[in-house]
Amino acid sequence: MIKHILTLMWNKKRQNVLLLLEIFFAFLILFGVFSFAIIQLRVYSEPLGFESEHMLLAHLSLDEAVSADSVARLEMRQQLRRELEAYPEVIKTSFLSGITPFSGSMWTTANDDDGFFLRSAMYPTDEQYLEVAGLNVVEGRWYSEADLAGKYPPIVVTRKLVDDYFGDKPLVDSVISLNGERKVVGIVDNFKYRDEFEPEIELSFILRTLDHEDLNSLQIRLQPGTPADFEETINETIARITKRRAFVIENLEAS
Repeated sequence: MIKHILTLMWNKKRQNVLLLLEIFFAFLILFGVFSFAIIQLRVYSEPLGFESEHMLLAHLSLDEAVSADSVARLEMRQQLRRELEAYPEVIKTSFLSGITPFSGSMWTTANDDDGFFLRSAMYPTDEQYLEVAGLNVVEGRWYSEADLAGKYPPIVVTRKLVDDYFGDKPLVDSVISLNGERKVVGIVDNFKYRDEFEPEIELSFILRTLDHEDLNSLQIRLQPGTPADFEETINETIARITKRRAFVIENLEAS
């Protein structure tokens, strides 16, 4: 009888232990899910740092002869800009590389040439990107092609890069090593271009002239209230000038 009672007590104890273990692991899973949700919500709530409304992005496909000729590239891009910006629906255009908002593309460089480890994502654009994307310059200024006449090519960095690597050290007008020596002319606020749910990374904008082979994307800022069918006008204009239809136009607001 006593043996039977002890057996029942032991079995009950084992069941209780298993129940406690189940509760413990369920709590761990819930805690992990809750923590992940909080982190993602915090990341999502951080500002993008650029405008995505009323914005079209064309991924261009150029003829091989144009791609290989810097003069032809320059003339074609100048014509695209001139004709597109002549439409009253278009505020401004900017050429940039295949590294574009929400594309998932990335170019990162790193070195310790300045005596410490420095890493940054690189974001090539033309001089009009500030106005098109609606970036917020917090120190210094945005670059222009006139800066290319100086000893060092210009670079604009994000506040996150400054905070993570330089702290309170004044950086505007300094020369830093990122894909070569470059002069910092300005600092912009947030720029979370990869995704709304991706944390912001250290990033630097580098200037490209319109004849550069990198500039195979075109960002177009439209007037608020522009009808959706105006995209067809953009499509036909790009196709006529580039003599190609192998390109894609996306609405950044819907990305």
